[in-house]
Amino acid sequence: MGAEEGSGKRPVALFVSILAVVVAVGAIGLFFFSAQLQQIKQLREQLSASQQQVAQLESQNQEINRQLEELLRERKTASERVTSLRTQLSSTTTELEQSRQRLEELQGRYDALAAEQIQDQARLAAVTGERDEAKRAAQRLEQEKGTLQRSVTRLRERLAWLDRDYRQAVEKLAQMESASQHNSPPTSAASRTDAPAAPPASSSALRPSASAMAGTVELPPIIVRKDQAGIAIPIRGRVLEVDTQHNFMIVDRGSMDGVRMGMVFDILRGGAEIGRATVIRLRPRLSACETGPPGTASSFQVGDVAVQGG
Repeated sequence: MGAEEGSGKRPVALFVSILAVVVAVGAIGLFFFSAQLQQIKQLREQLSASQQQVAQLESQNQEINRQLEELLRERKTASERVTSLRTQLSSTTTELEQSRQRLEELQGRYDALAAEQIQDQARLAAVTGERDEAKRAAQRLEQEKGTLQRSVTRLRERLAWLDRDYRQAVEKLAQMESASQHNSPPTSAASRTDAPAAPPASSSALRPSASAMAGTVELPPIIVRKDQAGIAIPIRGRVLEVDTQHNFMIVDRGSMDGVRMGMVFDILRGGAEIGRATVIRLRPRLSACETGPPGTASSFQVGDVAVQGG
């Protein structure tokens, strides 16, 4: 009984042992399986995280590619701009060099002009002094001119009166001579052939008085006292010839009468001034005078009075 019980207990113990082993193995397998499941779960989580990271990286890569393309475009634009700026810089450098050369030239001109300005200022100061002195002299001359013009006006009036009186005296003398010739008795033929006729008494009696009258009117030359007018009477003559083609005239006064080169004659007719003439040639008793612009000589005539101008 004991052996059977012992033999019967052995399989049970063996089974229990196997079962324990199986349970232990199962527990170990379950443990490893659960561990593997845990690892798989972790791997899945890691895979999901990795996929998310990959998606993020791809998105970042696309963004980086887009930024890279923009940077490449910007780089190209910048490169083109740099090339343009280099060209402009080269051109600007050339212009700058030319501007420096022009500046140096202008500086030299400025220095020369500054020196000339200093000289001009010195000359201007001298000229200003001369101008002021000339102004004062001009004022004095203007005053003297006014005095001389008033004196010349008075003298011209006197000359006009004297010329009128002279013409009247000449006409009267001619009338008296003509009357004396008509009133003289006729001479015989013998007296005409034998001896020259004596001048009539009436004519001889009239001639002295007429000559005296003419001499008192003409008064060549007339000198005005300084206490009356302050200057001598102007030179007075007559026009002997007028050349309208060459615009000059001949006056019967020359160097012996006091005429000088460049002297101006006022040409009078009937006491009124009709023009002026300038002396260009001199002879002792004659003067050649230029009448002015072409065509002016036609207004003058032989016999016009020429009086020294002021």
